[in-house]
Amino acid sequence: MLPLLIYTHDGAFLVGSIASLNYHCQLVSLATETNIITLSVKYRLAPEHPLLVSYDDVCAVVEWATSQSNHFDRVFVIGNNAKANVSYNMMGQARKSDHGPEGMKIIGLGLVHLLFMIDKLDKLIKYNFRTSAGLEDPRMNL
Repeated sequence: MLPLLIYTHDGAFLVGSIASLNYHCQLVSLATETNIITLSVKYRLAPEHPLLVSYDDVCAVVEWATSQSNHFDRVFVIGNNAKANVSYNMMGQARKSDHGPEGMKIIGLGLVHLLFMIDKLDKLIKYNFRTSAGLEDPRMNL
């Protein structure tokens, strides 16, 4: 069995793709050097889709990976920028929920260039996350 890395790319919920040459090359290099299976999450982007749908997309990938857990001995989740926020929140929800990734041995959570609003509302969030409660929104804060 091999370890699995679930990776979510950045893009402020608006841009970016798993087809981005930068991410693809980084993940291929990582997989080659570490002998780890990498799974890059394709999620729907705002404003064409409501922002919260990207949270659902990431959770769906983790649920799929859970159904395949007999193939992986360890699982790591890494999120970059806005998706660091999504990965963080997804892991928090999985811990609280009976529907979390039971059977998965998630042993690492990597958060790169975190996007959280601690004391100031990000202007871009006002645009692409119109239903957010701003600084009071638990998804946007630690």
